[in-house]
Amino acid sequence: MVRWMVQVLLLGVVLLTAATQDSEEHKKEEEEYYADVGDGRGPPQNVTVTPGLTSLTVSWDPPDELPLYYSVTVGSDTQVVYGFSVVINNLQPCTTYIISVVSVYQDESPVTYSSGKTLDSVPPPPQSCWFEDITNTTMTLYWQDAYINCAITNHNISWSWDVLWSDEAGSGVDANRGNHIRLRDLSSYTNVTAEVASYTASGYGPSTSCWDVTSQESKFTLSNFGMCHN
Repeated sequence: MVRWMVQVLLLGVVLLTAATQDSEEHKKEEEEYYADVGDGRGPPQNVTVTPGLTSLTVSWDPPDELPLYYSVTVGSDTQVVYGFSVVINNLQPCTTYIISVVSVYQDESPVTYSSGKTLDSVPPPPQSCWFEDITNTTMTLYWQDAYINCAITNHNISWSWDVLWSDEAGSGVDANRGNHIRLRDLSSYTNVTAEVASYTASGYGPSTSCWDVTSQESKFTLSNFGMCHN
């Protein structure tokens, strides 16, 4: 009876020892597996974006374990990169872009997101300018800005004038945030030439020009007509 109990006890010790060894070996295998497939992998670190007028330079620090390559997407442009920076060209000025930088491994692709805005550019000339509400002493100058992503915050308006059939002439300069300006105190039958340039944070762009003539003052008044009656 005693011998049987001793044998059972020894068998339990053997089984417990084997189970412990199996558990330790399994744990070791798990640690080695996860060390092989995931330890040190990750998305690019410290992504920085340096803007240009029509480009963005994207750079980053690598994760501990280098990926096969990086995939960088800016707007609709995606590039495969084997280094730690890339220049994305052919972008629009004054535009904010969402940027993704992906570490591409064999079976995973962790990503880091960032954003960048291209620099302001000087604006193109206004599409057109013209005069309306013309009298013999006043006229209103209108203009239409060209489309641009950059904010147009002001306009420089310069004009010169000369009275037809006379030596009288002059000029003026003004600034205006809107789309029109009223020119006053002109003489009858005066030729006016105006130039309009738009302004962004980068400065004034080229101008567009237009011209028109004030009305000729009538030589006849109501009293003149009245004098003609008998």
